[in-house]
Formats: sequence, C-alpha cells, structure tokens
Amino acid sequence: YYKNLYNGGVFFIKNKKWAEANRSFSMFIDSADSPLLSSLPPTSNSKMARAAFWNMMASFENKKYQDVFKYQSLAEADTANINYVLQYEALAYEQLHDTTNYIGKLKEGIIKTPANSEFFFSRLTDYYNAVHDYQSAYLLNDSLLRTDSTSTLYLYAQTIALFNMKAYDKCIDNTLRLLSINPDHIEANYYLGLCWYNKGLDYDATIVPDPRSKKYKDNKREVNNMFAQAMPYLEKFRAARPNDKDKWQAPLYRVYFSLNLSDKLKELEK
Repeated sequence: YYKNLYNGGVFFIKNKKWAEANRSFSMFIDSADSPLLSSLPPTSNSKMARAAFWNMMASFENKKYQDVFKYQSLAEADTANINYVLQYEALAYEQLHDTTNYIGKLKEGIIKTPANSEFFFSRLTDYYNAVHDYQSAYLLNDSLLRTDSTSTLYLYAQTIALFNMKAYDKCIDNTLRLLSINPDHIEANYYLGLCWYNKGLDYDATIVPDPRSKKYKDNKREVNNMFAQAMPYLEKFRAARPNDKDKWQAPLYRVYFSLNLSDKLKELEK
C-alpha cells in the first residue's frame, strides 16, 4: 500500500489531478517514519526528494501557494529538478506578493543554475526595469557578462539598462558588440538607432538659435550627423516591424525632415 502512494501520485500528476497528487505525495512523505512501516526497506533519499518535488508542483498547480514550501528543503535535494524547484518557489513567492523572497529566489536561481538561468535572469531584469532600478539591472548584467561576454541575452539586457540610464555612448558600444554577434537582432537595431536619435535631440536642445552664426551651423551639422547615424538602424527596425509605428514613425519623421530627405518623408507620410 505504501509504495502505491508514490505510484498513485505520479498517476495523478500525469492526469493533472493536482489535489489528489498533493494528497498522495504528502501521505507518502509523512508516513515514511511511521513505526507501521519499520519492516519495509527504507525509502531512498532520492525518491523522497522526488516525491517532495512532485508535491511542490501539485501544490502550485492547485494554487495552494503556501503549500509549495511544505517540503521545501526535501524538494531542493532533488538535484535533477533543482531548476524547476527554484522556479516553483519563485513563482509561489510572486503569487503570495512576497517581493523580498521573490527577488531573493531569482538571484539564487541565477547562482545555482547558471546553465539554465534564463528564467530567473529575465524575470529579475524585468523587475528592475519595472521599478526603474536601472543601476541594479546594469550591475547584474555586468557581473554576468564577465562570465559570458558573448551572451546575446546578457548583452541585450545591458543595452536596455544603459538606454534607460541615458548612457547613450556606452549603450552604443554595448549594442555594437551585440550586433557583431547577431547582426539581425531587430530590437538591438532599434535601440542603437534610438541612441543616436536621442543623442541628436539632446545635443540639439543645447544649441542657442543663431542661424547667421558659424558655430550654430556647425552644431546643427553635428546634430544631423547623429540623425544620419540613427537612420539605417531605425529603417531596419521599420522594415522588420512595420506595424510598430509608435516606435519608428516619429523618430524617422524627424530624421528625414532634418536631413531634408523629401522623398523618404513623402513615403513616410503616405
């Protein structure tokens, strides 16, 4: 009967009967030290850990988020599934609105499962960006790029962090590194174009209007050089994402207008 608790739990998992699976695995784990089972061979540690993992999964899928942690330490001993164990724990903390432990678990996931850390990394950077903590996002990306300098995932996340920090020159350098690895990374092209465009806007805002001044003309020429740098990247993004007008239409209009590209401007206005 005892071993059937485990087998039954697996059956319930396969059939997505989460409450029944939770009950079966809980009984399996809780009964392990019962004197009534003293005559049976002891259950292996690995099987107990796997039962705890299945119980954790069933609890989460059954929306019993607090129960996810009932056998937490035992589930974390299931080394084959540690990546999923930490994911369930992070997601449960998120559902429980426990931000401190949610962020801590994402960091733990990055450290403990470096080969499969995309889930934890993506969610952590999303959190930092959502709360406008771009410096923390930058430091996280920087630390990971030291271990894998060619990761397009980390490079793209760093592009976003640097862009949000308005560190446009660093963002340009970082994004060029990314594009040297993957020239067709469309979002990277967009951010690179937008960096040059924003640099032009920022520089233009500092110019004192004086059309007869040589300095004014030189400054305006510098602005147009920045707009010209932005143009091919924004155009590449437009070609790949024609429906994302809210991203490319306004900057391209300003670029074409400033560079006096009447044909491109007319085409854009159609």
